[in-house]
Amino acid sequence: MQGEITRMQARWRAIGAIAWVVSVGLAGSLPASATPVCTPQECTILFNGPSGFGIDAADAQFVSNQLGIPILTPGSVGDSSGTLSVIDQDFQAPLDLNPFPPGTAELVNATSMWTVQNVSSEHLLGDLYFLFVANVDEFTDASQSVQYDDDAVGLTLDPLLDPWVLIRAFDPNQGRDFFYPAVALGSLEAEEIADAFRVHFVIKTGMEQTGPSRYVLPQLQVGMGFTPIPEPSTAALLALGLATLAATRKRRP
Repeated sequence: MQGEITRMQARWRAIGAIAWVVSVGLAGSLPASATPVCTPQECTILFNGPSGFGIDAADAQFVSNQLGIPILTPGSVGDSSGTLSVIDQDFQAPLDLNPFPPGTAELVNATSMWTVQNVSSEHLLGDLYFLFVANVDEFTDASQSVQYDDDAVGLTLDPLLDPWVLIRAFDPNQGRDFFYPAVALGSLEAEEIADAFRVHFVIKTGMEQTGPSRYVLPQLQVGMGFTPIPEPSTAALLALGLATLAATRKRRP
């Protein structure tokens, strides 16, 4: 019994360390707010300047009311590096582009199927979220540098297609909460791959082209939120301890 308790304590210390690291990762970089545009079925959230994007409390409540999606506060929010990794972004032109060819269309819709894996050695048992938290990155495609303007790129949330939620995170630099679109992944064991989900890009200035029928999606910065739950063995140990304590009290004169 003592060995089992020691193993469980070590496991929860490891999970706690992960939670602390990711909570620190975004402390200095939570981005400024954007303005959502909603219909009863979906909401589009646009980037807002070089520091990235998010929505304030009033806009988050508006999006939540429009789409019926929850606003959640996980136990930790931060950098996903070393824990969650995007292992596939399935995107095919012209199938996933509207219009095609996009050229310099005023508004381009691009849909990509994302697959995320828990690449850590820890079982993330609880409520796990994959967050879209910040601005587009500059990157290189076949030796060509590609950069999208932050305020020209956004995401459209459709909760009927994928498990979108809004995640609350506190920015200590500005002293207030910001809210970020996220996909609920549930629990992921070590090396487990989550169900694929759609990322619907909205691009206001056309798309960068790097070859015949080859168009480059914006590269988004991402994060994670996580609230662990006790494992069954931990809950059983706790219940046993409480039962023992209750029995001891009953035996007292």
